[in-house]
Amino acid sequence: VVRPLQILRADGRWENIGGMK
Repeated sequence: VVRPLQILRADGRWENIGGMK
């Protein structure tokens, strides 16, 4: 099972990497 990684960017926004946006 591939789970998207939640990355907290410098601008304070969360991005799902490797999965759904």
